[in-house]
Amino acid sequence: MTGSNLNLNIETGKNNSAAGWQEKLGLVFPNPGTLIFLLTAVVLILSVFITGKPFAENIKAWGKGFIGLYPFCMEIILLFLTGYALAVTPLFKRMIRPLAEAPQSSAQAAIYLSVFSIIFSWFNWGLGTVCGVLLARETAKKLNLKGKMVSYPLLITSGCAGLVVWETGLSGVIPLYLAEKGHFLDQAFGLLPIGHTVLSPANIITSLVLLIAIPFACYLLHPKEGAALTEEQLGAEGLEIPHNEKLQPKVLAERLERSTVLNLITGLIALLSMIMVFTSGGNLNLKNYLFIVLMLGIGLRKEPMDYPLDFSNGTKYLWFVAPVLVMFAALQGVITMTDGLGNAIANWLSGISSASSYPITTFVVAALSNLLVPITGAQWILEGSFILGGAKTLNASMPATVMAFGYGAAWAKLIQVFFVLPWLGITEVRVREVTKYFSIIALVSLAVFLVSLTFIW
Repeated sequence: MTGSNLNLNIETGKNNSAAGWQEKLGLVFPNPGTLIFLLTAVVLILSVFITGKPFAENIKAWGKGFIGLYPFCMEIILLFLTGYALAVTPLFKRMIRPLAEAPQSSAQAAIYLSVFSIIFSWFNWGLGTVCGVLLARETAKKLNLKGKMVSYPLLITSGCAGLVVWETGLSGVIPLYLAEKGHFLDQAFGLLPIGHTVLSPANIITSLVLLIAIPFACYLLHPKEGAALTEEQLGAEGLEIPHNEKLQPKVLAERLERSTVLNLITGLIALLSMIMVFTSGGNLNLKNYLFIVLMLGIGLRKEPMDYPLDFSNGTKYLWFVAPVLVMFAALQGVITMTDGLGNAIANWLSGISSASSYPITTFVVAALSNLLVPITGAQWILEGSFILGGAKTLNASMPATVMAFGYGAAWAKLIQVFFVLPWLGITEVRVREVTKYFSIIALVSLAVFLVSLTFIW
């Protein structure tokens, strides 16, 4: 994460005189787009020394990896976009206004918003984060109109509390991908159904504990005195791009573009298709999940052209994802195709761990690497083979290892808040104003994750 990342809409044209420690991380860590070039050189050089194979062979493996993981890279991008497009459907927009009326005090709103964000993020992290931030903004405005003093930064932080379950709910990219036949680690490690990971009793218990602990922490963090919202905060715009006023359709093409019937037919076909897939023995995996969310996004809109417009709007928040993913896919080619580098890392990880402590080791590795590369799919592309390789060597629990990776990646997002920077911009809240709140939530969730990995899994 760099200064260039941190300038993304967080100051809204105002002077940044004092920075929180999360902003200062940008002075140390390069952004993922820069880091990938550094890692490419480092991995290629290390591979030559560790494997003893010619540099040309490592370059060849790099190219094969670049090409081989395109499908997975596209699935990760679609997971971002379909979640965003679902969050800005008219249905969820209409839900926000009445929901914002419920809390009667700012402290009460902190609990309310964090519960909402965690539950919705567990089902789809794009939905939980976008709706959570918008609901936090509207709730703060409603309280302000009632004459209540609010802790606006805490309410925005509470609306982002779903970060703790980003990677371990139903939209967790790694558990869904490992349940998909033919994933790039299938031959070595096989399939891992989500019943053993996301829907396992251990993860359900962990998620429920977070659902209690994080809202309680948000409540305790609420200051005794609040403040009225500024004019800028009251006038903050939403994420959605307003559609232009629609004229009466004059030609057949325009009538088709505005046909509600077409959307309904498509939704019914998709529903029948998914029923047939699951009744014939299909399981929930990344491809099926993407199909469900995509079709929901289409079905919850009135006209066929509404979805592409919102889908396109979501792409501006993902400018950094595509190049990082494909470059990490290339590095994965070096790690797996040259034999030796991946094995060396797996042996080192298993050498510093035992079967029981390996999930904790995985948590630490995932957290540290996510601080540098806050894209979990890219992390897994690079690290998945040696993470699972170490678990196999120690005969450690594969489900616990996979979920520990997700816990670590989710926890790191509370530290460097990369993914919420655009949302902070549209709420007129600065990083330094939410740093202390995210820090406490990180400490609480860290305790929950470590206890879970030690005693529950």
